[in-house]
Amino acid sequence: MVKVGDIIKYNGKDAKVTQVYPWGYVIYVTDNSGGYHQSLPLSDLESHKETLDAFEEQSETAAKPKRYNNGSIEVWDAIDQLGFDYFQGAITKYIARYKDKNGPEDLVKAINYCVKMIAMETKLDYYELHKLSPEQLAKRIKK
Repeated sequence: MVKVGDIIKYNGKDAKVTQVYPWGYVIYVTDNSGGYHQSLPLSDLESHKETLDAFEEQSETAAKPKRYNNGSIEVWDAIDQLGFDYFQGAITKYIARYKDKNGPEDLVKAINYCVKMIAMETKLDYYELHKLSPEQLAKRIKK
């Protein structure tokens, strides 16, 4: 059954179900003009069912992606249990997933969050610190 928030294909475009009624449903179709609402009768649901089933399967994967579940605990559960703040959580997330998602790019993102934390702890300018090598950074924060 279609639920509010489901994504379906409508005339080759992604459409989000915004309302469901006994007689039909309303979707929001994104297009070049930004988007528009379209009412559809329940009878049209069958023509979109294959797309909806594929989306639901994709949503299951999106809700529990492999890159966050390689160990016995999900990354966000570890972040929560350790009481990490936003920056610590982001660092943990990027390090935990880097092999399965974006490789070294995620490690660079983790480094950027580390530099931001250093800037906040030391009250130094993030953009100034970001330009430094690790050795220069270590010297700069020891002052």
